Amino acid sequence: MVRDVSGYLRSKERTAEPAMAEKWAKLDELHSKRLWHQLTIQLLTFVKEPELQKNRGLVELYENFIQEFELRIKTLSYMELCVLIVVQYETPEEAFTFLDNCEKRLTADPVALALCKITRGKIKLEKQQDVAGMKAILEEVDEILRGTDGISAVHGRFYLLQSKFFLDQGNLTEYYKSALKFLGCTPLKDLPLSEQKENAKNLAISSLVAEGIYNFGELLAHPVLDSLKRTQDEWLVHLMKAFNTGDVNEFEALKKKWSTNKLLAENENKLRTKVILLAIMEMTFRRSANERQISFEDVANATKLPVDQVELYVMKAIAKGLVVGKIDEVGKKSIYDLGTTSCAGYRADRNDDHKTR
Repeated sequence: MVRDVSGYLRSKERTAEPAMAEKWAKLDELHSKRLWHQLTIQLLTFVKEPELQKNRGLVELYENFIQEFELRIKTLSYMELCVLIVVQYETPEEAFTFLDNCEKRLTADPVALALCKITRGKIKLEKQQDVAGMKAILEEVDEILRGTDGISAVHGRFYLLQSKFFLDQGNLTEYYKSALKFLGCTPLKDLPLSEQKENAKNLAISSLVAEGIYNFGELLAHPVLDSLKRTQDEWLVHLMKAFNTGDVNEFEALKKKWSTNKLLAENENKLRTKVILLAIMEMTFRRSANERQISFEDVANATKLPVDQVELYVMKAIAKGLVVGKIDEVGKKSIYDLGTTSCAGYRADRNDDHKTR
């Protein structure tokens, strides 16, 4: 198909407002001079113009202009353009047909190919709720990115898609891991404040409720939590700190706050169990190497448990690998090997925490 590219660009220039007319003219100039790199840079900014975000403006631009020289655009830049264009296709079927054509160009560039598949996955998640299709895409992209060197912005988009999928599925443990990875490779300045707050709130709640999450140090150290300062959700940070230090008293003091959150209120027993186990772990850490015995009474005082329930919780802490030791049932004592704790990173976090007190 032969396109009259200059004719298309000049017609746009004639009908546009002065500021946009200049930009259309610049595209025509760079294209006529065959300055493909400069044209690509110009396009990556131009496609974000508000005027092109309506009435399939980007689809029209692609069909009448970009498609004519798309083979001269570097594959990742090309896919970045396609990410914006595909949004304007009305149905998932149209969007997938467009992405199928994009993908044919990307086989030699794994990062660009991953971005194409991530874009497909986003449509499946948001418009089709295709769980099986999403799982297949996530597995495929994960494998592709594992074979690449370094960390790119595409990794961040993958972890964002993955975290949204796990959150939708109610898998809070995997959501927490993926969302932390997303923040780990995404500069905070690139996220609007509203998204920072949403991430901080979801991460805080999931860390408290999720199975197997007992180390809060990485999240507490992340500046994303600053977005909750002086907001109605700031109590979440205080609650996480209470869990991080096994402070049962503070957990109870904050009940008026956390009980207003539906998910936290529904998981009250799970929260109480977790903070008690963390209190037991905190006790073992605070003991010196020659203080290897902890009485049930001491545990009861720290955890607010009846003495006859202490043994059960100590056994849980040992079973989960939070502490290492055994129980002296006759002497009503827990005997710990205080040289190790199995919660990865816990000892380092606690050292840093105590230094700031």
